[in-house]
This record gives sequence, structure tokens and C-alpha cells, in this order.
Amino acid sequence: MFQFLLTISHIQNNMHTANKLSPSLIFLSGGGEMGELIRTMDWSGNILGEPLYWPQNLQTAVSICLNSRIPMVIWWGEDLVKIYNDAYSKIIGTKHPHALGCKGKDAWPEKWPVVGPVLQNVLQTGKATSGEDQLLINETKGYAEESYCTFSY
Repeated sequence: MFQFLLTISHIQNNMHTANKLSPSLIFLSGGGEMGELIRTMDWSGNILGEPLYWPQNLQTAVSICLNSRIPMVIWWGEDLVKIYNDAYSKIIGTKHPHALGCKGKDAWPEKWPVVGPVLQNVLQTGKATSGEDQLLINETKGYAEESYCTFSY
């Protein structure tokens, strides 16, 4: 019963946000802090442009990402522009919120020698890939530190 009440509350909060949005931006309803950040960010100078004009498949992916409790990041287009959710924002630490809407190589320069080729391979082949306990260097607290990541692209 408690879980059910939380779900109803979550739906009501999303409906409240959705009521404020134009029908074409309904995909941005909810999503916690990141949903609010994406709704209020000035996208006019960004590679992606205004969310109103994002393709349907990006809108759908963003809606799923924002409303997930699991850390999720979308790498969009040839430039692999980052859009992520609240759970992922905790992972990137001090890179948040500046990483939102950035090219992947600009947002993660210390990881790009490893992550970049993996993502490019997915783009070129269309085949999914994953890594388990992959050693990556993070600079999310202002200094370099080792981390072991499990991921799927």
C-alpha cells in the first residue's frame, strides 16, 4: 500500500508539471532536478537546438531517462551530446550541471580515450556493447581517481 501511495504521488507531481507544459513538450514532464534543468535551460545555442524540435526518438529516450531511478545517460548524435538523469548527475559530481548538452569528449576528456572509441564502434556498427568492471579515470571531485564501471551502450 505504501508503494502504491508513492506511485500516486509521483504521478500527481508529473501531472502538475505536465499541466504547465505545452503539449509538444509533455515528454519533459517530471524527471526531478534534471527534468527542471532541461525545461529551463536555454538550448538555442546548443547543437541539439530547442527541445520543441527534437526528433521523436530523442524525446522518447529523454522521457525514459529522466524518469528512471537508475543512472542513465543518452549520448546523442555524431557529437555524442550528453543528456542524463538525476541518478547519473551524482556519478559525474562536479561536472554537473555543465555536462548537460555538452559533447561527450568535452564532458569526459579524461575518459574519452576509452569511452569514445567504444561509443564510435556502436555508432558505426549498430551493435550493442558492454563492459564490466572497466577501469576508468574520473575527475568528478576536482582530482583524478580510479573507478571501475559496468556499463552497456
